[in-house]
Amino acid sequence: MSTDFPALPTFHGSLPMIDPEDVALLLVDHQSGLFQVVRDLSVPDLRRNATVLAKVAGRTGMPVVATASVPQGPNGPLIPEIQEHAPQTVYVPRKGEVNAWDCADFVEAVKSAGKKQFIIAGTLTTVCMAFPALSAVAEGYQLLAESHQKAQEVERTGEPLDSERD
Repeated sequence: MSTDFPALPTFHGSLPMIDPEDVALLLVDHQSGLFQVVRDLSVPDLRRNATVLAKVAGRTGMPVVATASVPQGPNGPLIPEIQEHAPQTVYVPRKGEVNAWDCADFVEAVKSAGKKQFIIAGTLTTVCMAFPALSAVAEGYQLLAESHQKAQEVERTGEPLDSERD
């Protein structure tokens, strides 16, 4: 029986620990309309999860960068709880870039936070969170994914959700 364990994930050779002096929160696509397509978490739970993150950031003074894709369109506006509970939030509306990191204004706001570590949460883990997280890591940032957002399954026309399959 092997006692070899897989290597722990690291931040450039160090254990992944949050440095409270060098961390900011990235909130991606917490939009009222986009919440409607999520099927594995209720809208109230999605709102509550995002609100808790905003409250933690607001109470600790942690920098926050929030972004929304086409907020005047069907995805809807950024939920107001974020700026209500974290008034230090820098908000960057996007023009439709799927990967938030493809939006120069978002990247500029992230870099302006002056931090090397980011806690990231997005409405859809597989898109909203994953794409900018991978892009930021490629540029040398340290990312921690807030996975309790969980929302991964979306409504697909004519196809059952994975959770509905036998």
